[in-house]
Amino acid sequence: MTTGAQEKFPGKFFDYGGAVLNVKHLDFGAKGDGVTDDTAAIQSAIDLASVFSEAANQTQGFTVLLPPGTYLITDTLTFTVPILFTGTYTDWHRGPNVPPRAGALLKSGITNSSKDVIEVSGVDLGLGILDNLHPRFEHFAIIGTGSERDGIRVTATGAVRAMQLIDLQIWNVGGTGVLVTNANANFEQCLFQHVVVSSVGGDGFFLSTGFANGDVIGNRFVECRASSCGRHGFFADDFKHFELTSFVEDSSGSNGIRFNEVRHARIIGAVTETAGTEGIYLDDSHNNTFIGGLNSRSVGDQINLVDSRSNIFIGVHLDQVASENHVSFDATSHDNIFESTSYADTPQISDSGSNNMFLFDHIVGTSTAQDRTILMTGGNSIIFGTPGERVRFTAEGLDVRRDAASSNIISSVAGSGNPGYIGRRSGGTHASPTNVASAQAMMSLLASGYSGSTMFTTGQIRCAVDGTVVNTQRPASRWEFLTNIVNAAAVVGMTLDRNGDLNLVNRLINSTVTALANDATPSVSAGSLFKTGGTTTITDLDDGVVGQTIKILSEHAITITDGTNILLNGSANFVMAAGDVLVLTMYNDQVWVEDSRQVN
Repeated sequence: MTTGAQEKFPGKFFDYGGAVLNVKHLDFGAKGDGVTDDTAAIQSAIDLASVFSEAANQTQGFTVLLPPGTYLITDTLTFTVPILFTGTYTDWHRGPNVPPRAGALLKSGITNSSKDVIEVSGVDLGLGILDNLHPRFEHFAIIGTGSERDGIRVTATGAVRAMQLIDLQIWNVGGTGVLVTNANANFEQCLFQHVVVSSVGGDGFFLSTGFANGDVIGNRFVECRASSCGRHGFFADDFKHFELTSFVEDSSGSNGIRFNEVRHARIIGAVTETAGTEGIYLDDSHNNTFIGGLNSRSVGDQINLVDSRSNIFIGVHLDQVASENHVSFDATSHDNIFESTSYADTPQISDSGSNNMFLFDHIVGTSTAQDRTILMTGGNSIIFGTPGERVRFTAEGLDVRRDAASSNIISSVAGSGNPGYIGRRSGGTHASPTNVASAQAMMSLLASGYSGSTMFTTGQIRCAVDGTVVNTQRPASRWEFLTNIVNAAAVVGMTLDRNGDLNLVNRLINSTVTALANDATPSVSAGSLFKTGGTTTITDLDDGVVGQTIKILSEHAITITDGTNILLNGSANFVMAAGDVLVLTMYNDQVWVEDSRQVN
């Protein structure tokens, strides 16, 4: 404290880390009775503290004290130099949408919509967090008329460092509760703690700094609240590297939390309730992290991402929705991750983007397993669902669900022939599964496409039990690959069985030889290597597919008849002796043509 200041203004100061100016001192004359206009008295104390601060070259802190009382303010209080402006206490955790309660109340009488209650401006405000020389506003409340502009507006043209707003209530101002706009300089290490904004015409909090033009780092918002705001609860525009902790929004006219061009923010435990449109809205915002918190009962989408990427949501709970989505992406949003997200009802996700990932953890509030449906519209997202829950692409076709009738842990209906995935573990429930059955399909991957206006399945890969299931033993399995014949249903084109034998369109590539039936028209559908089963003359082969090639080894004296369905060399019957081999290929439907023969 300067000796000269003590001599010039005796009785105005006491030493508390610097000089303290009491606005009710006679030389200032504030009444604090809610009737007398105290604007000039308070501004004179602010100006004097600013003069002393500048005279001390901002090496000593100065404070303006508001003792308990209600101070009528009819014009903007202006701060251009870092000082502490403080009341005595506030009941900052008082419920929303009720008049504030505090030791010091600034009662606005401003009716000009271009004037704020408090304006913080200047070239450079604050030297650093370790100094006692930074703007601080603590322990008072603002009650607006609804006609002024903003409650507290920070419009410094230079750097703002280590500014603090602590234990403040702002109620019923016409514009924004707390507005920070600092487009051309640094905004660093500022703290907003226990700031409650309620019943304002604009945003609860609005921050716009133009981070491309300066350092915007280390700013924190701790246990702040915005209630009944005309627009957004918390709006950050062109902002980065800040932390929003335990923020609560309710009953905003538009978004609960809105980010435009926000980078590297961390949001912890934020709660948005009954937002007028989206609960959380991100536009051109990247690399932000949301941890925990609740988003409930918003009128629009719970979370909406537009042109946003690489954002992470961990452990967020999304409450019930009516007709909108829990999460929505536009086509330019990609590489966002939702992990351990819980849902109060059927998750609905509209995804026009790509490479967004969902690691579903828990769906609560649904009465049946069938209701646990994740409705996914469009997109190329990656989804990992909790077993027993269902994932369905309503537009693009993926449908993985618990079967309502048999309660299979995961089964599926691909839906309208769209691409689908089936993964079935067994029958029963996850807690009490039943054994797999003989020949039961365990997994199937479908491919499909449109022809004209009709969707057709064009191919399929599936894994099935191969043979009889023996209790407590690992069941044998086989893989089947199905393809389409023109204008026909998919047929097995290749199998890989339990022995490792590979069958390509009934052309075996293995060591298995099948015995033909001892009749005139034996079946050849079982493979490509055959041996005769008796001496009955063969006049036709009962089945087969176009492109199939077979080899027949004669173990008997047997005749293969040349005719309409079997075309032999020289148009003559082949009288085979034991050890002879005949090779046939079906080039046209049900017409076998001799390729070669071997006579021993």
